[in-house]
Amino acid sequence: MAIKGSLGEAGKEVFSDWSDQASKNDPAITEKAWGSFRPERIGAGTIYHLAMERGWKPDPGMVLDGSQPIDECHPASGLLARLDVTADAEAVTAPASFNLTIPGGLVGKLTDYMLSTARRPQPLLSLGASLCAIGALMGRLYRTESNLRSNLYVVGIADSGSGKNHSREIINEVLFEAGLANHLGGNKIASGAGLLTALHRQPAILFQIDEFGMFLSAAADRKRSPRHITEILDNMTELYTSAGGIFLGAEYANRDGTNERRDIVQPCLCVYGTTTPLHFWGALQGANVVDGSLARFLILPSDEDYPDENVAVGLRTPPPDLITGLQLLASGPGQQRGNLAGATSGPQTAVVLTTVPMTDEARARFKALSGSLPANCGRLRERPLPPSWPVLAKSR
Repeated sequence: MAIKGSLGEAGKEVFSDWSDQASKNDPAITEKAWGSFRPERIGAGTIYHLAMERGWKPDPGMVLDGSQPIDECHPASGLLARLDVTADAEAVTAPASFNLTIPGGLVGKLTDYMLSTARRPQPLLSLGASLCAIGALMGRLYRTESNLRSNLYVVGIADSGSGKNHSREIINEVLFEAGLANHLGGNKIASGAGLLTALHRQPAILFQIDEFGMFLSAAADRKRSPRHITEILDNMTELYTSAGGIFLGAEYANRDGTNERRDIVQPCLCVYGTTTPLHFWGALQGANVVDGSLARFLILPSDEDYPDENVAVGLRTPPPDLITGLQLLASGPGQQRGNLAGATSGPQTAVVLTTVPMTDEARARFKALSGSLPANCGRLRERPLPPSWPVLAKSR
């Protein structure tokens, strides 16, 4: 997008050559992608910004915007002033390393099972899917000392054929095996009203959405998409905020039983979506950043689109201790409910939650995170970014 925004059609060859460096490149798809790009407020500045984030330091004499210095004032002086141009040119700052740690406990067991049975293991995406599944089972049962809940929205990004669908298949299998399929929503959400109907039936629920980029493209397009589709994203945004309180449904003029207002006490909606990079980044709009809908998602781009294939995988059977652990978690702390395991209180029924205490280390990390947010937000205000290129942080 940035190449086309800065060079127009003249950048097509640059984009094609760059794409051709990847062994997975399909010239026909690349050609189609280029034709679909419609950059508006994105261009060379984005390329320079990304390059400098990864350690590139331009020569002080370089003219970054294609113009010439006027009255000895460099046209990119504001950008260059942020760099330590007097430092040794060889002292290039390397990008921060990314070390994924699979946690212990039930999340770790579920993630490990996904990885051991995957033909193309995707650790980051598997962890994100496991957190969403466990979050749905914990819904309306547990909270932290700060009233933090387990509702999560996660998007796993990887190319087609990279194994991104495996974790969704495993979650379906283990929840059915454990008798907890009532916590699973459908593979698609047809409307905002349909989403609320599902939550009213099961107030702690997980939706796993394939081709999430296409879904986002339709749900965020308020000009061309029908109202019942755009309401999905609106409801998701409000439900996320209402997890520790009460979600009040919409009022309808015709209250004939089918249009009754549906209130939900402490809803726990978890969403795990998978998508390809092209569909996801192409679906983003500036409104997603401004209205806060995107801020509620944890974006997990795969570090390796095509990991080494595990040819030894075949038939699979969930470990008994994993199934038992999921059932115990859904039963609530210290509660065995037999064949009622996983059953939650009604949508309009007050729920009694167990408060999970924080360790000193966890409390310190939350405090450090809270302290860093004002400074980070301040830096973003000083350096506004185009709506089509939001800065997304990867979970570490």
